[in-house]
Parts: sequence; structure tokens; C-alpha cells
Amino acid sequence: MKSILLVGQSNMAGRGFITDVEPIINEHIKVLKNGRWQFMEEPIHQDRAVAGIGPAASFAQLWVDEHPNETLGLIPCADGGTSIDDWAPDQILTRHAISEAQFAMETSELIGVLWHQGENDSNNDKYQNYQEKLQQFIAHMRHALDQPDLPVILGGARRLFRTIWFRPKCNTIPRNQSNYTISEQLRSTLLFRNWTRLTF
Repeated sequence: MKSILLVGQSNMAGRGFITDVEPIINEHIKVLKNGRWQFMEEPIHQDRAVAGIGPAASFAQLWVDEHPNETLGLIPCADGGTSIDDWAPDQILTRHAISEAQFAMETSELIGVLWHQGENDSNNDKYQNYQEKLQQFIAHMRHALDQPDLPVILGGARRLFRTIWFRPKCNTIPRNQSNYTISEQLRSTLLFRNWTRLTF
């Protein structure tokens, strides 16, 4: 079995309404829950009471369509509302994600990381250090998991420059540019701009 680590904030955890899309039901897609591989059902993450549809199930469905003889396991570690600083190498979220990935690697082959985060770092000039911090995160994950070429897929955010909820001037354009630059500079790193289904 192959596996994918899911990390980031609510964009990855999922905030889409369950009733807005057809459910994805596939015996070849599993989720790591309570230390066991279980059949996938959404919401995949349980980080908040409002957890819903995210990009992981769609990604998994596309992957198993391309690999009909394989099973893909999802390792949910995203947490809504988090910033890039919450994913620093010494922070609990990163340590937890590494621990879960290592546990999953006992019964699966880890083939990649899906990262979707950045809205919290798109205002108040926080994006200025985003690229450097994300590069540090990727390097740390690859080192900790002993996979220097572990593929990392970066999710692009909607292009916004307006007030969103309580956050004024949420400008995702510089953050998306950082993701693009990283995908161009780091090996085995890809920027994915359009998820198949609604993320939040």
C-alpha cells in the first residue's frame, strides 16, 4: 500500500459542505485513524467541528484511477487556522505529522506530501518570510523521514486582495508566488493550482 501525508491548515483539512458534492466511496482509499487503516469517509480530518470536504479525497480518487492495482492511504495531519510558524520544525504539529508518517511507513510506502496552507500568512506582511519558512519545513520533513526526494505538492490559494471574514487585506498573490518559486527551485516539488473539488 502507498500513503500520502496531508498537512496544512483548513484549506487541506476541508471546510466544504458535505451535502454539496457526491461522496467518494472507494475500497482502495483508506485513512489512518486510531493507528489503523480504515475505509475513507469524509470529513477526513476531525480538527474542528466544521470540518468538511477538502482536496484529499479527490486527489486520492484520481491517483487510484491511475493506479488501479494499488491502495492509497491518507494520513490526516492538517489543522485549521494555523500559520507557517505553527509548522516550524520544533512545533507540535510538525512533530505529530512526522510521528504519524513514520507510523504509517510501518505498513505502507510513503510516496508524497500534500501541503495546502498560507491564508493566515497572507496579511500584515507575514508573507515576506513565507518562502524561507516553507522551504525549511520541506527540508525538515524530508530529513526526518529519511527521504531526500520525497515529492511535495503545494496547493495554490484563491487570488484574494480584500477583506475576508475578520482578516483585512488578505492578499494571497505573494504567497502563491512563493509556492511557485519553491516548486521551480526545489527538486520533487510541484505547485497545483486547481483542486478538483471545493476545498472550503
